[in-house]
Amino acid sequence: MKKLLSALLVLMLAMAAMAVPAMADADDLLKIDVSGGAYLYDSYDLDEARPIALIPKNSICLHIATVDWGYCVAFGNYVGYIDEDDAHSVDSRYYYFKLPTGEDYSIQWSDDVSYVPEFPYYPIDCAGNQKISTRSGPSGDYTEHGSIQVGHPVEILYQTSNGGNQWCCIEFERDYKMYRVYTTMYRVNVDAYVPDDSEDYVWVHIQNGHTPRLGPGYQYASCGNYVPAYTEVKGYYQQDGWLMYDFTLPNGDIQRGWAEPGDWY
Repeated sequence: MKKLLSALLVLMLAMAAMAVPAMADADDLLKIDVSGGAYLYDSYDLDEARPIALIPKNSICLHIATVDWGYCVAFGNYVGYIDEDDAHSVDSRYYYFKLPTGEDYSIQWSDDVSYVPEFPYYPIDCAGNQKISTRSGPSGDYTEHGSIQVGHPVEILYQTSNGGNQWCCIEFERDYKMYRVYTTMYRVNVDAYVPDDSEDYVWVHIQNGHTPRLGPGYQYASCGNYVPAYTEVKGYYQQDGWLMYDFTLPNGDIQRGWAEPGDWY
């Protein structure tokens, strides 16, 4: 029986693809969001369409094609059409859809993360000229991470402009943990050239929920705020497989941290 239903679904998918030329991307799924569920119709011709099933709210459908009033979808052992107001598109990396065979519908994603540039900067000795307050990123919108006193050994990696201020990325050790954080440039004295960074980013996906670190390694302190899986974030650099990225917390603060290898793609 399952083989028959599977064969029927394949045939109906092929017929639907021939009937409607506007095909969806292969990784599109649709989530039913209308209260009470969405009616699945047997034809894209509204004058002849009859309901053949009711898809419950929050169900996931496979988006096959788009018509002028809705979508052609697969749901369970059915293929039909739903109104465009009854669903919204979701990413198949974050939602699950089962084929009639019981197998998971999924997209295989590349393990190649070379689109994130390598961190290009090296530490330069510098000295604080006053108490140095720090944040996880280069502005007052980022999370705070304490301060260090004048005379505390500090190294600087790069500088960047944000909000009318010049910020610098610094690194130091405190309480047996390393910190790679940011402070305003006027708080440090440095005799060498400090490279300027434009803070360009690419969109990156977090694969595993985790609490990021304040640098590319387990020797760095924890950021303190958990980042859930399946989150899209701004990625800046990678170093030794670790990703430097920004995540906006529920209170609106931005947390810059580093995700370990395997937790992102």
